Amino acid sequence: PFQGEPYNPAYYPELLAGLGYTLDHDYCTTGTTHADLNPLDDKTKEMLDWTKKQLANFEILHLTKAAWNANLQRFYELIECMFAEAWCYAGITFEQFSASVGKSFPRLLDSRLSLYCTIHGEIMGFTVLFPDYGQLLCQGAAHRIEYSQLNYDEHFKLLKEPRLLVKTIGVHPSVQKIGVYPLMASKIRAEFGAYYH
Repeated sequence: PFQGEPYNPAYYPELLAGLGYTLDHDYCTTGTTHADLNPLDDKTKEMLDWTKKQLANFEILHLTKAAWNANLQRFYELIECMFAEAWCYAGITFEQFSASVGKSFPRLLDSRLSLYCTIHGEIMGFTVLFPDYGQLLCQGAAHRIEYSQLNYDEHFKLLKEPRLLVKTIGVHPSVQKIGVYPLMASKIRAEFGAYYH
């Protein structure tokens, strides 16, 4: 399991079935390593170049703490729009969003790889990527840290062979089919190996 993600022990399905419940949806969080990422082939590179030319006034920026905080209302609105129809998503108020992920994401995110994109100045997609802090959170860890105290600036350097956790990726529905996601993913892929194994 990853920090901040839903997790049920392996015995839960049997326990819940014994109480008369059935599985409705399955949710899986996975991690990746640099070795798992295939290099971009020529056809994919051509498609990305074509997409860049089609998107006038398109910009990919690093999602820093300052950018997240300055645009928190815009990110909230984008998330509500992107995930409104997703299974198990229940909308929350801006106040709830601000009090929860509004405060935790900036201290955890890796702004070297977390991105957001704008088209004509409007935020149309973003990625929130964290290191997997699990080795610092587990019982018996040499430098065990409480989840509420985690901070990228202080704790990334304590990670041995850090892995990347892709917490959230989303693109506004109006631009989902024009290549915004592949452009962000290609930038992450190109820079991933410099920081993670």
